[in-house]
Amino acid sequence: MIKVMSLGAASLKFCAAASARANILKPVADGGHGWVITSDGRLCTKHKVTFDSQSGSAVPNKMVGYTYPFRPPVAPTRSGYTFAGWYTDTAFTTA
Repeated sequence: MIKVMSLGAASLKFCAAASARANILKPVADGGHGWVITSDGRLCTKHKVTFDSQSGSAVPNKMVGYTYPFRPPVAPTRSGYTFAGWYTDTAFTTA
């Protein structure tokens, strides 16, 4: 799971996977230099992805987090049509 973390008073934020957080959340030794990073526990920004199946079977929206792998949904079905893939434009030229 990826979380948002802040870097001190600068309020800089970044996303890190759980496996990386285990390494960066180690405290700075006395007299050392660096950041002590604590997580506020919030998830990184997610984006809503919608699908228009052009009157085919319904395809639910997906919430996709930043840096999360995206897997396309199951292809919709419609009688008399063959699904050719998902496109980002209405001219069906940009997959």
